[in-house]
Amino acid sequence: EGMRRAREAQAVSALTLVVLDNSQPLTHDDTAILEQAGPTALVVINKTDLPSALESSVLAGFGDRACAVSARTSGGLNALRTRMVSATPSALSNSGP
Repeated sequence: EGMRRAREAQAVSALTLVVLDNSQPLTHDDTAILEQAGPTALVVINKTDLPSALESSVLAGFGDRACAVSARTSGGLNALRTRMVSATPSALSNSGP
Protein backbone atom coordinates (compact mmCIF):
# COMPACT_ATOMS: atom_id res chain seq x y z
CA GLU A 1 0.00 0.00 0.00
CA GLY A 2 2.76 2.45 0.92
CA MET A 3 4.65 1.78 -2.31
CA ARG A 4 1.51 2.39 -4.38
CA ARG A 5 0.86 5.72 -2.64
CA ALA A 6 4.49 6.75 -3.11
CA ARG A 7 4.30 6.04 -6.86
CA GLU A 8 1.07 8.05 -7.13
CA ALA A 9 2.66 11.00 -5.33
CA GLN A 10 5.77 10.77 -7.49
CA ALA A 11 3.66 11.05 -10.63
CA VAL A 12 2.54 14.58 -9.67
CA SER A 13 5.58 15.80 -7.74
CA ALA A 14 8.07 18.41 -8.89
CA LEU A 15 10.91 16.53 -7.22
CA THR A 16 11.42 13.00 -5.95
CA LEU A 17 13.71 12.30 -3.00
CA VAL A 18 14.78 8.71 -2.42
CA VAL A 19 16.05 8.49 1.16
CA LEU A 20 18.32 5.59 2.04
CA ASP A 21 19.63 4.55 5.45
CA ASN A 22 23.44 4.55 5.29
CA SER A 23 23.64 2.21 8.29
CA GLN A 24 21.66 -0.57 6.56
CA PRO A 25 22.38 -2.55 3.39
CA LEU A 26 20.08 -1.94 0.43
CA THR A 27 16.94 -4.03 0.50
CA HIS A 28 15.04 -5.41 -2.47
CA ASP A 29 12.50 -2.58 -2.01
CA ASP A 30 15.30 0.03 -1.97
CA THR A 31 16.67 -1.33 -5.23
CA ALA A 32 13.21 -1.31 -6.83
CA ILE A 33 12.62 2.28 -5.73
CA LEU A 34 15.99 3.38 -7.11
CA GLU A 35 15.21 1.72 -10.44
CA GLN A 36 11.82 3.44 -10.65
CA ALA A 37 12.91 6.83 -9.33
CA GLY A 38 13.63 8.36 -12.70
CA PRO A 39 16.52 10.47 -13.96
CA THR A 40 15.64 13.60 -12.00
CA ALA A 41 15.28 12.05 -8.53
CA LEU A 42 17.73 12.99 -5.82
CA VAL A 43 19.13 10.13 -3.77
CA VAL A 44 19.57 11.17 -0.12
CA ILE A 45 21.84 8.98 1.94
CA ASN A 46 20.94 9.62 5.57
CA LYS A 47 22.69 8.60 8.79
CA THR A 48 26.16 9.32 7.46
CA ASP A 49 27.26 9.81 11.05
CA LEU A 50 26.99 6.02 11.46
CA PRO A 51 29.21 3.30 9.95
CA SER A 52 28.23 2.66 6.34
CA ALA A 53 26.55 -0.58 5.30
CA LEU A 54 25.77 0.67 1.78
CA GLU A 55 27.97 -0.51 -1.06
CA SER A 56 29.49 2.54 -2.74
CA SER A 57 29.35 0.83 -6.15
CA VAL A 58 25.56 0.68 -5.96
CA LEU A 59 25.29 4.46 -5.64
CA ALA A 60 28.13 5.38 -7.99
CA GLY A 61 25.74 5.58 -10.93
CA PHE A 62 23.84 8.44 -9.34
CA GLY A 63 26.81 10.82 -9.41
CA ASP A 64 25.82 14.34 -8.43
CA ARG A 65 22.23 13.19 -7.84
CA ALA A 66 23.36 11.52 -4.58
CA CYS A 67 23.65 13.64 -1.47
CA ALA A 68 25.02 12.43 1.88
CA VAL A 69 23.41 13.86 5.02
CA SER A 70 23.10 13.29 8.72
CA ALA A 71 19.81 14.42 10.19
CA ARG A 72 21.30 14.00 13.67
CA THR A 73 24.30 16.27 13.12
CA SER A 74 22.80 18.40 10.28
CA GLY A 75 25.81 17.54 8.14
CA GLY A 76 25.11 17.89 4.43
CA LEU A 77 21.69 19.50 4.87
CA ASN A 78 22.74 22.80 3.27
CA ALA A 79 24.05 20.93 0.22
CA LEU A 80 20.77 18.99 0.04
CA ARG A 81 18.74 22.21 0.20
CA THR A 82 20.84 23.70 -2.60
CA ARG A 83 20.36 20.64 -4.79
CA MET A 84 16.63 20.61 -4.13
CA VAL A 85 16.29 24.26 -5.14
CA SER A 86 18.44 23.72 -8.23
CA ALA A 87 16.36 20.71 -9.23
CA THR A 88 13.03 22.52 -9.06
CA PRO A 89 13.42 25.95 -10.73
CA SER A 90 10.10 25.78 -12.57
CA ALA A 91 8.22 24.72 -9.45
CA LEU A 92 9.70 27.59 -7.47
CA SER A 93 9.01 30.22 -10.13
CA ASN A 94 5.31 29.24 -10.13
CA SER A 95 4.91 29.21 -6.35
CA GLY A 96 3.78 32.83 -6.01
CA PRO A 97 5.03 35.61 -3.73
